[in-house]
Amino acid sequence: SKPTYTYYGALVRSSCKRQANGNLAVMMQWWLHDMVFNQPGEAKLICTYKTWRGKGDVMSKVEFRDRKIYSEDQLRTGNVPGSCPDSVAEAESGISWMDDVQPSNKATYSCTAGCGDFGCTAGEIFNEPPDASS
Repeated sequence: SKPTYTYYGALVRSSCKRQANGNLAVMMQWWLHDMVFNQPGEAKLICTYKTWRGKGDVMSKVEFRDRKIYSEDQLRTGNVPGSCPDSVAEAESGISWMDDVQPSNKATYSCTAGCGDFGCTAGEIFNEPPDASS
């Protein structure tokens, strides 16, 4: 069986640009609290870069994960140490506020059902944490 775990987080900043070849380059700066690997109140900050083509196929994905542990409360209020560069090329040159970057596994995913055209629209992508009282 496949291992499973739960995480939640929020998008901090994003950008997207349509490339000359029609592909869509997306940057997402986001934080996450992993309920297996993080203690309560702890979170990680991540810069993710994806290039999309067609109807949902991810051509490439590169992540830069800061190994530093941040306060979830501070990240929730928008208190972040810096912004992710807009392009993966800039990020590969270094992200000044990340002291210890975890290497990317460059995993990619493909849409297998309900795939539609992509676009640049703001929206919520992660769920809020589960209610501790339930």
